[in-house]
Amino acid sequence: MVVLPAAGTVYPFPKPDEEEVIALACWYKRALRQMVEQAIETGEDTPRNIGEIYEADFPNDPPSSYNYTEQDLPINTALPMKGTKVKVLEYNETVERVFQGTNVLDDSEAHPMHLHGHSFYVIGTGIGNFDEETDPKGYNLVDPPLVNTVEVPQEGWPTIRFMANNPGVRFMHCHYDRHLSWGMDFAFIVKNGDTSGRSMRHPLAYMPPCTASAADHSLRLFDFSDEKLNTFFRT
Repeated sequence: MVVLPAAGTVYPFPKPDEEEVIALACWYKRALRQMVEQAIETGEDTPRNIGEIYEADFPNDPPSSYNYTEQDLPINTALPMKGTKVKVLEYNETVERVFQGTNVLDDSEAHPMHLHGHSFYVIGTGIGNFDEETDPKGYNLVDPPLVNTVEVPQEGWPTIRFMANNPGVRFMHCHYDRHLSWGMDFAFIVKNGDTSGRSMRHPLAYMPPCTASAADHSLRLFDFSDEKLNTFFRT
């Protein structure tokens, strides 16, 4: 998407030598919009007549198990791949996820994992490989912190838990942009509930355009004189 000034206006800043296209989203491509509406409104996991947009079989477990925190792991232990798998959740479904830090490439570090659209409870954390038999015994189910970002410790793990009560496509990713671009991200599709108040709203048939010019906005943003500030806060 290239962001340009409104029709009939000029750049409020020197025009760039070139414009780089940044893919922000595809919400207005008919296929994706149809897929989202179908998955959320009808509860169907498989899209119809829109091509291979996504698969609803995001795995509950890693594709392979190994000693995640071992030193000097072979370079081909875990290779990233492109994928379009998502996890489809029922409305009000309770979700628990464990994030396991690894030492692949001998370069383990902490990762801040952030979830859009929900907050979650951090019910446990530890160092080393997560043990599904013993580690849950130490979960804090009394007063766990409620956050929207959790740090996956270096060569360790956290466990989060939340209620999927906000319908829509919810993105979860590492907050290091470089790691996000490498593929440290995934998405949930939370289905609609049984009432309009628990469901996504339909897109508006008409959205009135902005009337202020880009130049007017730039003045309000960058002119901090008393007169301009008073105008800005009255608007």
